[in-house]
Amino acid sequence: MFPYDDYLQLARDLAIKKDEASQRSAVSRAYYASFHKCKIYAEDTGFQFPRMRDGRKANIHEEVGIFFEKFEDGDLVSVGANLRRLKTIRNKCDYDSVVSRLENKTEDALVKADNIFNSFGSITV
Repeated sequence: MFPYDDYLQLARDLAIKKDEASQRSAVSRAYYASFHKCKIYAEDTGFQFPRMRDGRKANIHEEVGIFFEKFEDGDLVSVGANLRRLKTIRNKCDYDSVVSRLENKTEDALVKADNIFNSFGSITV
């Protein structure tokens, strides 16, 4: 299995660079590292992602966030909230032609990704 932690390290490496492309890419890699970490956890707990009529999985990015926010455990809810916020930042960086305060968004994305990864240290399947 691909070690998605490598995406998070790549995000950190890219964030050091101050050019716009590197900053935007850092946010994207931080999100995808976190998304896959969360998706794998959900699957490991037996969660089955809903499917659409044509057999494709429903909006899996939304479903992963929803999965975590349904729990009463504060750590799990926090993972879901951080993932949703991180996705919002990633969408801005991937799709908006102008991103204000990009360096701040990059730093925020890395903090959220680190929080997600650190949370899994205290969560058991």
